[in-house]
Formats: sequence, structure tokens, C-alpha cells
Amino acid sequence: MNNIEILTNALEFIEENLHNDIKTQDVADACFCSKSALEKIFRHISRISVHEYLIKRRMTVAARMLAADN
Repeated sequence: MNNIEILTNALEFIEENLHNDIKTQDVADACFCSKSALEKIFRHISRISVHEYLIKRRMTVAARMLAADN
């Protein structure tokens, strides 16, 4: 599996499980790679860590939910 496939699989897994309590290791396991390899690929391409991405995505979802309530 190449780096783009790993990143694509990671993003798909994150989006499918965004509301669950997932950790970087869970994402790595879903991509069949080590946590360190995933972090290296993810940071190289996106410039942020998997953990930071999870936080930003959850905050975006929460903000949209709040905006929809108003």
C-alpha cells in the first residue's frame, strides 16, 4: 500500500468513526500500518498530526451542530 492509499484509508476511517472514541493507534490498525508510520505520512502530507486532525474535525462538526440549532 502506498502513502496516498494509507492516507485515504486513514481519512475514511476517521470520518466513519468520528463520533467514536478513536485514537491514533486505532487509525493505524485500520490502515494496517504502525502508528509511527501513519504519523509520519499524515504529518508529511497534511502538516498536522492525526490527533490534531481528529480534534479539528470534531470541533468542526460541533460548530456546525451549534450553528444548525440557531
